[in-house]
Amino acid sequence: RSPEQQEPLALEEAKVLLEPFRLACASQSPKLMEPALDCLHKVIAHGCLHLESVLQIDRSKPVLATKQQGGNYADELVAAMCLGAESEHAGVQLAAVKAVLTSATSDYFRLHGNALLQAVRMCYGMALESKHSANRLVARNALLQMVIMAFKRLESDLRSAR
Repeated sequence: RSPEQQEPLALEEAKVLLEPFRLACASQSPKLMEPALDCLHKVIAHGCLHLESVLQIDRSKPVLATKQQGGNYADELVAAMCLGAESEHAGVQLAAVKAVLTSATSDYFRLHGNALLQAVRMCYGMALESKHSANRLVARNALLQMVIMAFKRLESDLRSAR
Protein backbone atom coordinates (compact mmCIF):
# COMPACT_ATOMS: atom_id res chain seq x y z
CA ARG A 1 0.00 0.00 0.00
CA SER A 2 1.09 3.54 -0.67
CA PRO A 3 1.68 5.96 2.26
CA GLU A 4 -1.52 7.80 1.31
CA GLN A 5 -3.56 4.60 1.79
CA GLN A 6 -2.18 3.55 5.15
CA GLU A 7 -2.94 4.99 8.54
CA PRO A 8 0.14 6.54 10.18
CA LEU A 9 1.12 5.49 13.66
CA ALA A 10 -0.14 7.61 16.52
CA LEU A 11 2.65 9.37 18.41
CA GLU A 12 2.37 7.14 21.48
CA GLU A 13 2.39 4.00 19.31
CA ALA A 14 5.40 5.33 17.42
CA LYS A 15 7.28 5.97 20.66
CA VAL A 16 6.65 2.43 21.88
CA LEU A 17 7.59 0.90 18.53
CA LEU A 18 10.68 3.01 17.88
CA GLU A 19 12.19 3.15 21.37
CA PRO A 20 14.24 -0.06 20.87
CA PHE A 21 15.72 1.44 17.69
CA ARG A 22 16.59 4.68 19.48
CA LEU A 23 18.22 2.74 22.30
CA ALA A 24 20.15 0.58 19.81
CA CYS A 25 21.56 3.73 18.23
CA ALA A 26 22.55 5.04 21.66
CA SER A 27 24.35 1.76 22.45
CA GLN A 28 27.23 2.60 20.06
CA SER A 29 27.42 -1.10 19.14
CA PRO A 30 27.74 -1.51 15.34
CA LYS A 31 25.88 -4.85 15.47
CA LEU A 32 22.87 -3.07 16.97
CA MET A 33 23.18 0.34 15.31
CA GLU A 34 23.33 -0.68 11.67
CA PRO A 35 20.08 -2.70 11.59
CA ALA A 36 18.36 -0.13 13.83
CA LEU A 37 19.29 2.73 11.51
CA ASP A 38 18.23 0.67 8.51
CA CYS A 39 14.84 -0.01 10.12
CA LEU A 40 14.34 3.68 10.98
CA HIS A 41 15.18 4.53 7.37
CA LYS A 42 12.57 2.06 6.09
CA VAL A 43 9.85 3.13 8.54
CA ILE A 44 10.28 6.75 7.46
CA ALA A 45 10.72 5.98 3.75
CA HIS A 46 7.51 3.95 3.63
CA GLY A 47 5.51 6.72 5.30
CA CYS A 48 4.58 4.70 8.38
CA LEU A 49 5.63 7.53 10.64
CA HIS A 50 4.21 11.03 10.25
CA LEU A 51 6.18 13.43 12.43
CA GLU A 52 7.26 17.02 12.13
CA SER A 53 9.86 18.74 14.27
CA VAL A 54 8.42 21.86 15.85
CA LEU A 55 9.99 25.23 15.30
CA GLN A 56 8.94 28.23 17.35
CA ILE A 57 10.21 31.62 16.33
CA ASP A 58 11.10 33.85 19.24
CA ARG A 59 9.97 37.32 18.03
CA SER A 60 11.89 39.07 20.83
CA LYS A 61 15.23 38.02 19.28
CA PRO A 62 16.77 38.64 15.86
CA VAL A 63 15.07 37.02 12.87
CA LEU A 64 17.42 34.05 12.74
CA ALA A 65 17.08 33.19 16.44
CA THR A 66 14.75 30.27 16.98
CA LYS A 67 13.69 28.18 19.92
CA GLN A 68 13.07 24.46 19.60
CA GLN A 69 10.29 23.05 21.75
CA GLY A 70 11.54 20.50 24.25
CA GLY A 71 10.44 16.89 24.15
CA ASN A 72 9.89 16.69 20.40
CA TYR A 73 10.14 13.04 19.36
CA ALA A 74 11.26 13.80 15.80
CA ASP A 75 14.25 15.65 17.25
CA GLU A 76 15.08 12.72 19.54
CA LEU A 77 15.02 10.29 16.61
CA VAL A 78 17.26 12.51 14.49
CA ALA A 79 19.69 12.85 17.41
CA ALA A 80 19.78 9.05 17.71
CA MET A 81 20.38 8.67 13.97
CA CYS A 82 23.22 11.18 14.08
CA LEU A 83 25.04 9.04 16.64
CA GLY A 84 25.84 6.73 13.73
CA ALA A 85 28.28 9.31 12.38
CA GLU A 86 30.43 8.84 15.48
CA SER A 87 30.99 5.18 14.68
CA GLU A 88 34.19 4.03 12.98
CA HIS A 89 32.22 1.28 11.22
CA ALA A 90 31.58 2.11 7.54
CA GLY A 91 28.21 0.33 7.44
CA VAL A 92 26.90 2.24 10.45
CA GLN A 93 28.00 5.57 8.96
CA LEU A 94 26.29 4.75 5.67
CA ALA A 95 23.10 3.65 7.43
CA ALA A 96 23.13 6.89 9.45
CA VAL A 97 23.40 9.00 6.30
CA LYS A 98 20.56 7.05 4.64
CA ALA A 99 18.29 7.44 7.68
CA VAL A 100 19.02 11.15 8.13
CA LEU A 101 18.65 11.91 4.41
CA THR A 102 15.33 10.08 4.30
CA SER A 103 14.07 11.97 7.35
CA ALA A 104 15.19 15.32 5.91
CA THR A 105 13.59 14.76 2.50
CA SER A 106 10.45 12.81 3.43
CA ASP A 107 7.03 14.33 2.91
CA TYR A 108 5.79 12.60 6.08
CA PHE A 109 8.71 13.23 8.45
CA ARG A 110 9.42 16.97 8.20
CA LEU A 111 12.49 18.42 9.86
CA HIS A 112 12.83 22.07 10.90
CA GLY A 113 15.16 24.10 13.08
CA ASN A 114 17.56 22.20 15.32
CA ALA A 115 16.66 18.78 13.90
CA LEU A 116 17.42 19.87 10.34
CA LEU A 117 20.56 21.65 11.48
CA GLN A 118 21.73 18.53 13.31
CA ALA A 119 21.17 16.42 10.18
CA VAL A 120 23.09 18.91 8.02
CA ARG A 121 25.94 19.09 10.56
CA MET A 122 26.20 15.31 10.68
CA CYS A 123 26.52 15.02 6.91
CA TYR A 124 28.91 17.97 6.72
CA GLY A 125 31.15 16.50 9.41
CA MET A 126 31.11 13.07 7.82
CA ALA A 127 31.87 14.52 4.37
CA LEU A 128 34.98 16.12 5.84
CA GLU A 129 36.16 13.62 8.42
CA SER A 130 35.04 10.09 7.59
CA LYS A 131 37.90 7.63 7.14
CA HIS A 132 35.91 5.89 4.42
CA SER A 133 36.12 7.68 1.05
CA ALA A 134 32.85 6.19 -0.20
CA ASN A 135 31.02 7.47 2.90
CA ARG A 136 32.55 10.94 2.44
CA LEU A 137 31.13 11.03 -1.08
CA VAL A 138 27.72 9.73 0.03
CA ALA A 139 27.58 12.27 2.88
CA ARG A 140 28.49 15.11 0.52
CA ASN A 141 25.74 14.14 -1.91
CA ALA A 142 23.23 13.67 0.92
CA LEU A 143 24.10 17.15 2.19
CA LEU A 144 23.46 18.58 -1.26
CA GLN A 145 20.06 16.84 -1.48
CA MET A 146 19.07 18.09 1.99
CA VAL A 147 19.93 21.69 1.19
CA ILE A 148 18.09 21.56 -2.13
CA MET A 149 15.01 20.08 -0.41
CA ALA A 150 15.14 22.72 2.34
CA PHE A 151 15.12 25.51 -0.25
CA LYS A 152 12.31 23.87 -2.24
CA ARG A 153 10.21 23.67 0.91
CA LEU A 154 11.04 27.27 1.76
CA GLU A 155 9.86 28.41 -1.67
CA SER A 156 6.71 26.31 -1.37
CA ASP A 157 5.96 27.68 2.10
CA LEU A 158 6.48 31.24 0.88
CA ARG A 159 4.10 30.67 -2.04
CA SER A 160 1.42 29.18 0.19
CA ALA A 161 1.76 32.03 2.73
CA ARG A 162 0.82 34.63 0.11
